[in-house]
Amino acid sequence: MTATTMEGTVSRKLNGAMAPKTAKAGKGLKAAAKASEVTNGMAEDAAHTGLAPGESTAQDVLVPLDKLVLSEANVRRVFNEDGIRELAALIESHGLLQRLAVVAQSDGHFAVIAGGRRLRAMQLLATEGRWSASQAVECRLHDDARSVEVSLAENSGREAMHPADEMEAFRKLVEDGLTVAQVAGRFGVSTLTVERRLKLARLAPRFIDMYRADEIEPDQLQALALIENPATQEAVWDGLSVYDRSAWRIKSAVTAEACCADSRLARFVGLEAYEAEGGTVRRDLFASTDDLSGIYLDNPELLQALAMGKLRGLAAAVKQEGWA
Repeated sequence: MTATTMEGTVSRKLNGAMAPKTAKAGKGLKAAAKASEVTNGMAEDAAHTGLAPGESTAQDVLVPLDKLVLSEANVRRVFNEDGIRELAALIESHGLLQRLAVVAQSDGHFAVIAGGRRLRAMQLLATEGRWSASQAVECRLHDDARSVEVSLAENSGREAMHPADEMEAFRKLVEDGLTVAQVAGRFGVSTLTVERRLKLARLAPRFIDMYRADEIEPDQLQALALIENPATQEAVWDGLSVYDRSAWRIKSAVTAEACCADSRLARFVGLEAYEAEGGTVRRDLFASTDDLSGIYLDNPELLQALAMGKLRGLAAAVKQEGWA
């Protein structure tokens, strides 16, 4: 890609692949002059073509990260700070997939009119030493007169990816050879988040299609995910009344013969002792990790036998102490 360089010499490998060469001292005024030259050229081009200033004369430029600032013209005022770290991980892994929209300032800086979250994510990478502060960033330079219009245009008409599409994309990455930990690292989420999405992606295709069509709720999917076999999932669903398929009802049907790990009997025997004897456990990935109510012991007969054995052992110990 050919792009105008705003400061210093920049490597052809951009946005995370290779850090740019640092600019020499005293380049600030030259950068400002260069920015003015570019924007004046844009206006001249518009005049020669009969277009309104900046209408279609935007240019691709490379701007050092430390020369980028957030513009007051950026129409997005609300940022989800929790998502910045996740976005930073995405940019670090895959590079900047969408250029920033900028306008030139008289002080040599470039104001970001669209792409504020991407800017914050890249600044986080620089703050944490994972990117160079002078990293070259691909930008689209617009005329200042259209800054609000461009910002609104980029932030309007967006449609977030449907969770079902994201779940299946995660599954495809794992099927192609990535580990859960690698997927989590590349997308800036926890391994538990990846495991949960994979769990839902492995539901019977029928339920994924229903989810896309808004015919089933996420909590119903999570309840069905307690069942490993897709055919059994469908059998449970079809066996319930169409008027009584709540997440609670599904979970009750699935775990009707199981014993919850927070029950007195399960606590008395102990989860480790139960599993050591070959007892099978069904874990709700969507429950809190320290919530025993999300763990179900599927062999109640074994649990009862272990409880009786433990009681007999306790009784023998008491007897040995001289108690009748």
